[in-house]
Amino acid sequence: MKHENIQKLTLDNGVRLLMLPSDHGRSASVSLWIGSGSRFELPERQGVSHYIEHMLFKGTHRRSARELAEESDAIGGQLNAYTTKEYTCVYTRALDSHLPRALDLITDMTTNPRLAESDFEVEKGVILEEIGMYEDSPEDLMIDGLYSTMWQDSMLGANILGTRQTIADMTTDKLRAHMAEQYTGSRIVCAVSGAFNPDAVTAQVRDALGGLPRGDVPMVAQPAAYHKGIRLIEKDFEQTHISIGFPGVAYNDPRRHALGVLNSICGGSSSSRLFQRIREELGLAYSVGCSSAPYMAEGMFEVDAAVSPKNEEAAVSELVKQLCLLRRDGVTEQEFTRAKEQLKASIVMGLEGNSAISAHMGRGELLHGRIKSEDDILAAIDAVTVEQVNLAAREFIDFDNYSFCATGKIRNDGVYDSLVQNAVF
Repeated sequence: MKHENIQKLTLDNGVRLLMLPSDHGRSASVSLWIGSGSRFELPERQGVSHYIEHMLFKGTHRRSARELAEESDAIGGQLNAYTTKEYTCVYTRALDSHLPRALDLITDMTTNPRLAESDFEVEKGVILEEIGMYEDSPEDLMIDGLYSTMWQDSMLGANILGTRQTIADMTTDKLRAHMAEQYTGSRIVCAVSGAFNPDAVTAQVRDALGGLPRGDVPMVAQPAAYHKGIRLIEKDFEQTHISIGFPGVAYNDPRRHALGVLNSICGGSSSSRLFQRIREELGLAYSVGCSSAPYMAEGMFEVDAAVSPKNEEAAVSELVKQLCLLRRDGVTEQEFTRAKEQLKASIVMGLEGNSAISAHMGRGELLHGRIKSEDDILAAIDAVTVEQVNLAAREFIDFDNYSFCATGKIRNDGVYDSLVQNAVF
């Protein structure tokens, strides 16, 4: 991806258009990034962003739901969407000869949804079924439980799907009110990458999105207050899924790459400490790892494992022990070098292909107001030192300020806190 070749245009209503044309290949990817995620919802509208995402596929004033699907298939395109805590993304990919139709489809869906009451009620049942699937997923319950503990006073800690009650109480009026606030020009980025004519795309985007209101609700994330605590979710699962979490960093925090290196060393790969010790040497778990999740104003760092009840005590103790060893003794030069190379490889390979480039441009512009070049990201990783990673370990691994979630055949919270505190050194 040649950063210097990115073309950017801001329409009068605030819509930002990013284009990176290429002479290679015969396809193009288009993604629309809307500043509408669950953290920007009112509590009584929890789940509305995800509900809207579903309704975008239920037809527009020009096309029925079937016509949307058939037209996308007729041009051999890919059309999909997803919702996160901070944005909604609608994306498509098509051959260069069919790009005008694909772009028309995606902009029609996002600016002109029908939101018919009959479709709305059908989709309510679909979303309630989706919530049921989520409730049967131990990994999802574990992470969601950790989030709702860490950020219990913020919508950042709320489930993206909503609750059974908020979905039951949802109305088309709530959807329309939310779209009027957040599906506006200043909160929309259109990113196009691949084989296309920039002038033709610019004209089509201007015609399709230029008439949207600018909007008067800025996309500003108020920092969510962190809370330590323990959340236990009793479910009849074969395994217990456990997660230990700590406050992390926001997207633009200068410590982000040091924490990324620490995350890789701790549990980000098959050569990581947690994988080698807990799975390969002790055989306490099949699934073990860690993750770092940055957001606009805050972030989190967590380690997790799925274990049988008989291995639960040993696994929790060993997780804590390995974290304490990292905090006390730091990382080795070999681990450090390997982790940086893994991170750089993931960046380079993750930016190969039109869809990945379109996503990188759109997400960066929406969340950061700028697009970081591949070279800048790699240079930032290269600049991380062993001392910075060791400082991150001491700063972020803090058992005076930890959160914990367990799902499965669980015991009381005092047992888990004792397991953690008895293993800390």
